Amino acid sequence: MNSDYQWVCLIEAADRISQFDHSKPQKLHEVLEEMNKNLAGLLEVFPKDVDPLVNMEGYAVRQFIKTILNVLDSHKK
Repeated sequence: MNSDYQWVCLIEAADRISQFDHSKPQKLHEVLEEMNKNLAGLLEVFPKDVDPLVNMEGYAVRQFIKTILNVLDSHKK
C-alpha cells in the first residue's frame, strides 16, 4: 500500500474527529462511537500484516490505534 495514502487517511481521520460538533451537547457514548468508527477504519489502512522492519511508522501508528481502541472499548462497559 502506498504510504502517502496511509498518511492522507490518517490526516483525514484526525480532521473528522476534530470536526465533531462541540457546540451541541452530545452523549459521551456517541462521541466515543464516532471516534471508534474513525479509528477502526484506520486499521484497514494500516493492516495487521505491516512489517515493522519495513514500515516502522505504519506499525507504530497501528499499535497506537489499537491501544486507543482498547481504552475506548473498556469505557463502554
